[in-house]
Amino acid sequence: MNFHVFLSSMDSSSVHVGNTPADFTVELAQSIQLIGRWECALVDYQLTGASIPYDPFCICSDICEASCVGDIRLPILRRTSFKGKKVESLVELELPQYIGVKRDQMKRIRVYITDSRNRRFAVPGGELSCTVHFRKTL
Repeated sequence: MNFHVFLSSMDSSSVHVGNTPADFTVELAQSIQLIGRWECALVDYQLTGASIPYDPFCICSDICEASCVGDIRLPILRRTSFKGKKVESLVELELPQYIGVKRDQMKRIRVYITDSRNRRFAVPGGELSCTVHFRKTL
């Protein structure tokens, strides 16, 4: 059993008025109930109309278990880079890196970007969209 969730920093902007491409929360159309153990992976992302001051950078989410990134722990979906890629193009991640999902019920999902030292930054304007794949584990 598996499914995808498509997220955008433009989603739920009437509810979460502070959403930016660097930090946004999306209210899902319906609550997702996960029974058993699940994992998720970022499978693609696209940043349009904005730029990220750090490269590489980390795309994090409140749905996943924390991982060690140097001497800190982050709920990281993926560490990635724009090197060699057109910034406004869709970046498809060929080898998804699955991480455990820490919640069994989701009504909202938060996504945010940091550098590998967990330094946050402002990204005014633009849009970050991404696709997260969920799959049940044995």
